[in-house]
Amino acid sequence: MAKKILFFLLFLFTLNASAERVLVFPFTQQNGDIKTLWLEMGLAAAVEESLSYNNILCVSIDDLENYFKEQNLVSQPNFSLSAQLGLARTLGATHLLSGKYKFENGLIVVECSFFDLEYSLKKGKEIAKSDKIENLRSIAEDIAKIFVESCEKSFKSYPSVAPEAFESYIRGRIATDPILKEVYFRKATELAPDYYEAKCLLAIVLEEENNTTESMKILEELKNKNYSKSSLGLRFLDELKMKQGKLSEAIELIKSSLKSAENSESHLLLAKIYLKQGKKEDALKEIRIAESFGTHGEETQKILEEINR
Repeated sequence: MAKKILFFLLFLFTLNASAERVLVFPFTQQNGDIKTLWLEMGLAAAVEESLSYNNILCVSIDDLENYFKEQNLVSQPNFSLSAQLGLARTLGATHLLSGKYKFENGLIVVECSFFDLEYSLKKGKEIAKSDKIENLRSIAEDIAKIFVESCEKSFKSYPSVAPEAFESYIRGRIATDPILKEVYFRKATELAPDYYEAKCLLAIVLEEENNTTESMKILEELKNKNYSKSSLGLRFLDELKMKQGKLSEAIELIKSSLKSAENSESHLLLAKIYLKQGKKEDALKEIRIAESFGTHGEETQKILEEINR
């Protein structure tokens, strides 16, 4: 037991001391044009994609949406900078990206800054970019590159993908209607057949719509592929294996997922599996790690209640 506690403490130290974790807050629109309102979340998702591709941990857009729901907030609340900073700390982020955008002469103009929350509230240099909307991926990459290089890391460009496919993918990521999500992700994969990230998210939406057969088929095809969301794909395949009662296979999948990226969901899943196997101490260890991410509070509490029964 002492060894397990020591491992947990060492994990938390490593998580907090060595890894950057960025909250990319939804950008604030300045024009008030409803047609481009999707870019509030869209820009944030695009920057997050590029950061994640460079192995920078991010508070995902999904985690942020989940937090808003738990707090009974609207999908995209209007937070002041101080509120954004407070939320970033609550969600275990070491850095916050806060920004705004507007349209001028047919170009999207983006202004943003990174804030270092760890040792002092240090504001990075202001970033200003303007480009055509079809170059959304390029704008996001330029912003992400500044942060990655400030961490003294080499920047990797996101794999080339058709602008229309990328926009469809981002729209799918921020859509709330499952049917609309499926439409956007299918369109992205039709435009770019090797767009594994889009295929992964399509599979997840299909499972949510109870189309398990097609979802499982896609995730099995992606299992050995190298792409930025491989951890997510493995995690959802793990859930399907759990439902089938294949717990040993599920454990191996979730451990592979955690090698790709640390996240609360994977540790919660591992806790559930251990609980099914009657390994309450192991389940508790995973729950404590999941708690350190500051998200999924309700789900964490439910599992804790099961452990303590």
